[in-house]
Order: sequence, then C-alpha cells, then structure tokens
Amino acid sequence: PHPIGCEFKAIADAQFNLFLRLDPVEPPEYSIKKKFSDQYPPTIASVLRLVEPWFYSDRTVITDSWFGSTDACINLHSHGLYSILQIKKRRYWPKNIPHDITDALEDEYGSFVSRTCKINSTDLTVCSIRDRKDIVLLASCSTTVPRSEIKRYIKDFGDVTFHRPVVIDEFCACKSAVDILNNM
Repeated sequence: PHPIGCEFKAIADAQFNLFLRLDPVEPPEYSIKKKFSDQYPPTIASVLRLVEPWFYSDRTVITDSWFGSTDACINLHSHGLYSILQIKKRRYWPKNIPHDITDALEDEYGSFVSRTCKINSTDLTVCSIRDRKDIVLLASCSTTVPRSEIKRYIKDFGDVTFHRPVVIDEFCACKSAVDILNNM
C-alpha cells in the first residue's frame, strides 16, 4: 500500500470472527492496477477481490453499507455467491431500491416492510425494520418470515417486544464480523 496512512477492507468468518483476507485502500493511481478495477466500480471491485477464493461456492456474503448496492448484490450473485447487504437509508438511494421502503414503516418498533424484484435474472429482496435504528437490507437469499422474538427497552417507550424477520436475524447474527477492524 501507499506509505501514508492505512485503511483496509476486510473479510472475516462470522462464526469464528477470524480474518480471512484484507484489501488495502489505496489512491486511485495504485488501485486502478488491481484485479477487477478495470471492470467494476471501486467498492464492487474491492468486495470481489475479497471473496474471489469462494466464487461459485454458494456461500453468503454479509456486508455493511459501504459495499451495499444493487450492483454489488447482482455481481456477487453472478459469481456464485449469495449476499445480505446493509444499504444506506438516504431517500432515493441507491438506484433500484424503492425510496419508500423506510417511509412505509409504521411508527411502532418492530414493524417491517419488504419488497421483491428480479434484476438481471437475480431475485432481490429489500427489507427494512424499525428497531433502535432503522435497518435496511438488500438480499439475494433468505426470507422475510418473522422468527426471533426481540425484547428491548426503548427510552420514552418502555419495554418493547417484536418478531424480527429471518434475513434481519441472519444479518444481526453475523454483524460482529462486519467491520471487524473497527472492533479491535
């Protein structure tokens, strides 16, 4: 990497919180020479470099919002990987995500909304839930059927109990490995 400062994107095994691969973030004049950089935008190229050893293994990749986009989900699927990607909650972003997904949530905690579509022969599901913070996920796998019962204490609301969809459970179970470098 370029010698001034170091930032890495990482992939970890969520069951063991074990680092598997690192991809250094470098200035454009260096990163343009990396694999996949000539075919994809920087974030998609980075995630493809990280998961390349597992192409066509039917594993599931779970990421934070830095990687989360419909293009990333579709490209991972075209390389034989499923994905559950957190996406930014800004209105009208990203492309191909209904802008009303968070607007459609009811005011009560635990309310969730999901939408499905097919883009480039990839079945996609976007799911949003109102929790302490609203969570929006884009997935090429899993289901939005309610599963785990969650109990929370929310300031000004008291004790709240709700059922969380399977796709949200799967993301939350693995999120300790997402941004694992931030937890050191």
